[in-house]
Amino acid sequence: MASKQDEKIMLGEAAEHLVLSRLLRRLYFASQGPRGLAADDILIKGGLTIQVKANKTGPKGGWFVDQSEPRPSCFYALVDFTTLDDPVVYVLPSGVVQATTRADHEAVLLRNPKANDSGIRKIYDPWGRAGPPAGLEDGWLAPYREAWGLLPQPC
Repeated sequence: MASKQDEKIMLGEAAEHLVLSRLLRRLYFASQGPRGLAADDILIKGGLTIQVKANKTGPKGGWFVDQSEPRPSCFYALVDFTTLDDPVVYVLPSGVVQATTRADHEAVLLRNPKANDSGIRKIYDPWGRAGPPAGLEDGWLAPYREAWGLLPQPC
């Protein structure tokens, strides 16, 4: 039986391969990034990059993301393995991820001014008991479901 750490590693690898497969089917020249790159999991010809995050709990469980500066050439692929045979990928520009997590973190700080700031954020939908941050109503993630058209056309 696989350990929790092994399971986490395999989930991440499966997510990267799934995203890579969907990109290749859409005629993007793409490959996995070197293991030493902390942020860019997928590299695409022309300078695009994708950070891949995976979970088995879907949007309600959320995905941990870092709070890096947005780049027009960077996207996030949030992979939902709730259903093993039919995973869903949410494709978001890095600017949307940063704005969303910033709004959520500001809402957290309003509720708890003494909260520590680790720099790690969680992106999820719906927002749970505390309710959504201003301008981010529950269901906000739906337009990004399989939104591969947000990526610039392949080179």
